[in-house]
Amino acid sequence: SHSTCYAWVAYQTAYLKAHYPAEYMAAVLSNNMSDIKSVSFFMQECKKQQIKVLGPDVNESKSLFSVNDQGEIRFGLAAVKGVGESAVDSIIEEQKNGKFKSLFDFLSRVDGKATNKKTLENLALAGALDAFGIERSAYFTSDGKSESYIETLVRYATAVRESKNTQQASLFGDSADMNIAEPQAPKAEPWDTVTQLNKEKEVVGMYITGHPLDDFAVELKSFCTKGGLALLENLASQANRELRLAGSVTEFNERYSKTGNKPFGQVRLEDYDHSQSFMLFGEDYLKFKHLLYVGAKLYVVGKVQNRPYATPDNPQLEFKINRIEPLFDLRDKLGRYLEVDVDYKDVNEQFIQRLVDAVSGSPGKTQLRVNLKTEEGSLKMPSGIFNKIGVTPEVMQRLNALDQIEYSFSEN
Repeated sequence: SHSTCYAWVAYQTAYLKAHYPAEYMAAVLSNNMSDIKSVSFFMQECKKQQIKVLGPDVNESKSLFSVNDQGEIRFGLAAVKGVGESAVDSIIEEQKNGKFKSLFDFLSRVDGKATNKKTLENLALAGALDAFGIERSAYFTSDGKSESYIETLVRYATAVRESKNTQQASLFGDSADMNIAEPQAPKAEPWDTVTQLNKEKEVVGMYITGHPLDDFAVELKSFCTKGGLALLENLASQANRELRLAGSVTEFNERYSKTGNKPFGQVRLEDYDHSQSFMLFGEDYLKFKHLLYVGAKLYVVGKVQNRPYATPDNPQLEFKINRIEPLFDLRDKLGRYLEVDVDYKDVNEQFIQRLVDAVSGSPGKTQLRVNLKTEEGSLKMPSGIFNKIGVTPEVMQRLNALDQIEYSFSEN
């Protein structure tokens, strides 16, 4: 009977995942919302299933993860730190009366707990107010006075509520808040991608609109050991193996030995699925110190080996770092070939012209190599028919637009 019940539940969940994938994944995400690591894992699963997971939005989000009319998953407002339950309830209750037409419509309709300074700040940082067309950075920019735009908005919301509470109305019966001037947003430069992602992580616990490593996805695929930083969770399974890893530095601290004269470094590296802390001592630390700072994108090569004081009776493994390089150097240093894989059935005159257009006008040191996938295997086209190219962000953007291909770098 026990096995039968498990089999029945397995059948039900498999049916739901197959026929209602977005709804199923939204339920799984909601059930694991308090565990950021699990949420990250299931968001990767959504990506594999080509289900979009969008950030929070005051017009669409519910309390937990939900599915919108387009079949996309929306982050729940309860996932945003500092936004209390009563504020979330107020926003969701007002959604029943129609979408918020503007930022000021939102401020005038929800209650005071949803419009206090901390709540508005965190909603803005998480992107929940993006639908109103105001740059996130503008909310934290001075409006020309001594206060930020957020503080001005709080005062506006307070004035609207007070006006409603005193039931003041205009001569023509319009609502009183119509007479309160709407403060215009100050001009502000948008945050760069990394800054925006880091601020999202502050209030949600994870990156939403992207990842700091997105610009290096091809490098990770081409030059890094499959499995990434998670491989270091079980060193015994990786003994005597060289690992090529990459990640973004999220923490860095310089410390000193007990004598106070020998510096060493502690750095935490994070990839898409995992984070790992490393220690660097002596010459290794001095050699790589200039590369270690929060936000750095690094390529790390090392070997899982016995510690110096390990013995056969007491084996102790470590990941010994031998090389650290900036990720943005890898294309030029290691990318001797740019391998483009395409099904032979998709190759025609139009495709060839699009490929030539994508890589032309950018001479460089990388040899383009096209591999035709057939039923019998892969057939490499002669490299000499293409000039060497420079793999610039523009070239990669044009290659990404070619749906028929997959591409990666190779060293030989």
